[in-house]
Amino acid sequence: MAEKEQSIGDKVARGAIWTVSMRLIVRLLGLVNVAVYARVLTKAEVGLVVLLISLTAILQLLLDTIVRISLVRIQKLRNEHYGAAFKLRFWCGILAGGLIAALAEPTASFYGEEVLGAGLYILGFALALEGIATSWVISFQRELQYQKDFIFETIVGVGRILITIALVLWLRSLWAIVWGILAAAVIRVVLSHIMCWGRSLKSDRAALGDVWDISKWAGVEALATFSEERIDRISLAKIGTAGQLAVFSQALDLVLLPIGNLIMPIGRAFLPGLHKLREQSKELIAEIYAKAVGAMIALCFPVAFGLALVAEPLALTLFGDNWPELIFALQLAAPFALGEGIYASSKQIYMAEGYLRQLSILQWVRVVFFIPMVLGGYFLFGLYGAIAAKSFTSLMLLIPVLWFLAKHVEVRWRIALMQVLRSLLACIVMSIVYLAMAHMLFPSLPESWLQLIVGVVVGGGSYGVALYIIWFAARKPEGLEHKVFAMLKLA
Repeated sequence: MAEKEQSIGDKVARGAIWTVSMRLIVRLLGLVNVAVYARVLTKAEVGLVVLLISLTAILQLLLDTIVRISLVRIQKLRNEHYGAAFKLRFWCGILAGGLIAALAEPTASFYGEEVLGAGLYILGFALALEGIATSWVISFQRELQYQKDFIFETIVGVGRILITIALVLWLRSLWAIVWGILAAAVIRVVLSHIMCWGRSLKSDRAALGDVWDISKWAGVEALATFSEERIDRISLAKIGTAGQLAVFSQALDLVLLPIGNLIMPIGRAFLPGLHKLREQSKELIAEIYAKAVGAMIALCFPVAFGLALVAEPLALTLFGDNWPELIFALQLAAPFALGEGIYASSKQIYMAEGYLRQLSILQWVRVVFFIPMVLGGYFLFGLYGAIAAKSFTSLMLLIPVLWFLAKHVEVRWRIALMQVLRSLLACIVMSIVYLAMAHMLFPSLPESWLQLIVGVVVGGGSYGVALYIIWFAARKPEGLEHKVFAMLKLA
């Protein structure tokens, strides 16, 4: 029994490494993509692209939920469940594409931007096209075949980015990003069938019922997620300017990049792995939860602190001198990264325990608070007020999220809290060292990219050294640090 648990635990750990590596490769190239289009496109054009993606994000989120969440959550999975998920995704994709096409012209008239109409037609087609992709790619994650998952997602992500960069340099307009999204849909469809060749997509009524039972609650939660993440952007496009929307969106997206590349990949590996482990034993679940959540939350602190510290060289390196508002916007958005990282970590436990309805309720609570707070912040203090309101609300809404976990889920909180505390102390040391070194070194480093590299090295190095000393003084407790330092032969 212990050997099986250890084997599954090792697979989950390797899965986290594969998924983190995948996201890092894609996102590093994505940053190159940002650096290219930020210098070629105007802020207004970037804002219109953000609006286009925001207007279609809800349907993309709902359709992805049908496939991924249902196939991961079903305990006794049969081949027919993959066929059922494919069938639902296909027909819902057709309906979604038709809905977007029907609303394209009215939307363009509402915002007074003719380009939105044509853009929505293309994105609607891409959304419907992805319904042809086989649902069997989820088996890579379900069966802990993380290397295949890495190959699939990396090829799709890298292909989209390289095509988009080439199109931006050629077309020098927002159409480059729109056509890049369509190209990614084509790559995803073709590659999915190549890697899952010969897998049956037959379904039955029972399988359709199982997929729908899970998808309906996950869909409600996805709708709330969209409302929280996108309605403020859609609203800012109407009450503000496209340039303000671009700064608002880029600041939030940048601070969430590390969360999407560290926290979410760990959860992506952790959730199906936990279902496998629960089939073997329930005795160690509380400790596993504590270590997993403690590790994910502990990673959020250096992300938030680091973003606030390197905001200026990061903004100048990626966006050049034409986006000066982004520097302060990034600093205001850093606490948002912390709040969302902790929330994303907690969501993995909700989903693992099957609290989908409660998660949906919590997500809608966030919507009720986020939208008026952000819009109120904008009306009172402009762009910076909206971002500050987003950060403040994210942190405050952690109270009900963590309260529910503490009340209803067995977690050894002392293990998690001690790991988080060690990370927080290391962040304080990192901040002191970084500010001292920046004051001495940056005046002699005129190039922003050099400042960014030095800042990351100094900050990351000081954090790592401080964390090792604190961990060693705490008598080398089990957890994230132990695994990392063991890999480095320091444990």
